[in-house]
Amino acid sequence: MIKRSVSIAVLGSVLTLGGCAGSADHEVVSAYSASDEVMNCEQLTAEQVRVQAIINAVNQDKDDVTGKDMLDGLLWFPFNLIAKSNNYNSAINAANTRLMRIDSLR
Repeated sequence: MIKRSVSIAVLGSVLTLGGCAGSADHEVVSAYSASDEVMNCEQLTAEQVRVQAIINAVNQDKDDVTGKDMLDGLLWFPFNLIAKSNNYNSAINAANTRLMRIDSLR
């Protein structure tokens, strides 16, 4: 009974602390938007700038290593790296697809 309580406490602590890991959280945009067909050139340009800013932020985040990144690496090494890598890839791929969609509307 005591072992089970300890196991539950350890699992709860790991899950709680796991929420503190600072994995990347860049926006993953949708390729299509309901308003795409009615956007004018100015709106398409603004959307293109917004999506390019996401790509730039992901690339900058990939290049910059902060103290928080080092701490995360030590505490959550494989999990945090996997989460960040997945977010980087998803955000970049989605943004590139969105940019191609915007270009097709011009």
